[in-house]
Formats: sequence, C-alpha cells, structure tokens
Amino acid sequence: MEKAQPLSLLARVDVGVAYYFSVLFKGIITLAIWLLGLVSLIQIIWSFFEYHEGLADLSWAEWGFLLFSLLLLRRHIHYCRHFGWGFWAGLSRLFAFQGIFYGVIYAVLGMLFIYLYSIGEINEFLLQLEVIEPADKLVEYGLSLLAIFLAIPTSQYVRRASNKPVKAPTAPPSEEKKEPYAPEVSVVVKEASL
Repeated sequence: MEKAQPLSLLARVDVGVAYYFSVLFKGIITLAIWLLGLVSLIQIIWSFFEYHEGLADLSWAEWGFLLFSLLLLRRHIHYCRHFGWGFWAGLSRLFAFQGIFYGVIYAVLGMLFIYLYSIGEINEFLLQLEVIEPADKLVEYGLSLLAIFLAIPTSQYVRRASNKPVKAPTAPPSEEKKEPYAPEVSVVVKEASL
C-alpha cells in the first residue's frame, strides 16, 4: 500500500473551508429545527388564551392537553435522569422532536398547497381553513403529545466529542473455542418508579 501524498496548502485550505461550512450548515439546520419546536410549543400554549380571559378561556380539550403534556414531561424527565441525560440535552431532544414533527407537517401542507394551486382549487381550500373545527385542534394537540411521547431518550447519553472510530471487541487468541466470541454483557435492571 502506497503512502498518501501530503496535500498542498491550497488543498488543505479548500478542505478546511468545506469542513467549516458543513459544520456551520449542520448547526444552522439543528438550530432551525430546535427553534421550530420551541415556537410550536409556545404557539400552542399562546393559542389557549385567544380571548384573554385567563383560565376561563380554556376548553376541555386544552385542559386535557395540559394534563397529558405535564404527565408526558414528567415521564421525559424521569427517563432523562435514568439514562444520564442532562437538562439541556433532554430539553434539546424534546424541542428537536417537536421541530421535526412540525417541519414534516409544514412540508406536507406546502406540497398540498402547491398541488391545489396547480389544479386551481386553492381558493376553496383556503376558505375551508378559515373555519376552525374542534377536530383540527385535537389533531394538533395529539401530534404534539405524540412528539413529546417519542422524545424520551432510549439509551445512555454519549457525547460526540471525538471523531475517533470505536474498535469492535476482538476474539481472544485461544483456538480451542468453536463457538463465536461474544463479550459478556451484564444487564442491570433498575426499578422504575414513577
């Protein structure tokens, strides 16, 4: 195997600029998803108080959403603690799931608008959007609760600080074993208390 030639200064600058722009682009996308999740949760809570009447403004569906979201947030915090996730990592995961859900919903609605505009029936659809039905709110609340439900961590939090490859365990040098080598894994069951 031949030894690779070192890159010229221009090539190293080119690779460095490409790397930093890709990191910047990934950061912008992550921030946009996170902010979309934050704004979507704030928008739902803000829409509860549309008539500025305080708690008298809440309907049964909104009370139910608040109750279920508090229960799901408690569940989220419990699993974050169980798997060793910190406050900011757990909050980031929650907002990221909300942002991904609402990003998909907005993308589907955008494609629907484009399709209806192309066939000339966009005006009828926009007139239907002006009428707010309780089923629309229940679907919105249900999707937001589903995103909170799915946002729990499912494994230990691992920081991605290094780009070093992780080596897989290798078999011991003994030739006597005929079965494939599998490292022993000890399972610790922690009693879940809610």
